Amino acid sequence: MIKKYSYILILLVLLAIILFAIPINVTTSVTSKGKLLPSKVWIISKGLEGLLYTTLVDNVNGVNEEYSITQFARGDLIKFSLSKNIKPGKNVFINDTIGIVYSSLNEQEIAELKGELEAAKASLQIGISGEKESIIELENRNLAYSKKQVEEQTKFFERQKKLFEKQLITQDEFETEYAKLELYKINISIAEERLRSVLTGTKREEIQLINSQIKSLENQISVLQEKSNNFLLKSPINGIISESYNQDTLLIINSENKFTVLIPIKLNMANSFNIGNEVEIIPRKGNSIVAKIESIDKSVKIYFEEHFIIAKTVFESSSDIFYSNEIVECKIYGSKVSLLDYIIFYLNK
Repeated sequence: MIKKYSYILILLVLLAIILFAIPINVTTSVTSKGKLLPSKVWIISKGLEGLLYTTLVDNVNGVNEEYSITQFARGDLIKFSLSKNIKPGKNVFINDTIGIVYSSLNEQEIAELKGELEAAKASLQIGISGEKESIIELENRNLAYSKKQVEEQTKFFERQKKLFEKQLITQDEFETEYAKLELYKINISIAEERLRSVLTGTKREEIQLINSQIKSLENQISVLQEKSNNFLLKSPINGIISESYNQDTLLIINSENKFTVLIPIKLNMANSFNIGNEVEIIPRKGNSIVAKIESIDKSVKIYFEEHFIIAKTVFESSSDIFYSNEIVECKIYGSKVSLLDYIIFYLNK
């Protein structure tokens, strides 16, 4: 009996030697659960102190592609309203108007500047025609209004300065408020010159000054109207509107037909997989999707004391087959290895 088992053992050893001697290559593979994400996500959210955020997240490259913050002044009446056809599950396209943000102060500033513009044009007409009709009272009111603007803007600027020093607002926002204050100071000088012109008669230089003021007012109105146009929120991507259950998140749009999958791979098997290897993504229904590894994150993730790296693949498919943020089964095909290496790989699995 012992001799019989010895023969069997010898045969098995010989068989193993023969198998390992023959140049057989076997493809390694591993099955893992991956998290499916839309390739891009556009998010509109609100924050404290009248802040409105828009963020365009690029999940393929793992970056925030675009990020903007709009801050409204304290005391401003802000109203955000979605377009009537914007509902969860609806498709939207690039440059579709998603919603409108209304700012009462912005509209008030435009109205006030238009009033000043009309007054400046009237002063110019009087200066050119040589009429001596008294508008001293009007110009006094304009001067008083300009001084009031400087006074209020100075207070607001001081508050913004403190926020800037605490890094709560951007340098662009701080410089914008500083420029506005300087502009209001210039408006006082212009208003004083206009009043002096009415009192003493209009000279050629004074007419040029009024023309400069008219141009300045028109530029200010143009800037504010451009700002109002920016309050029209337009989609930067083609996608589908997703439901949001967070009161600070106003809207989420997910790209429609392009997805990326984040696939964890155990660190001890990482060397068997490279960029370009095929990945079979198995949906809940329908045929499997075959994609390729686009990138591998070299930073190790630890989960339940296991070490993982994250492989990423990108593919296109109908949104009816896959859902954003779902967990999908993935089979990753690695390199072709010898039979011995494959057995070692299998033991690692």
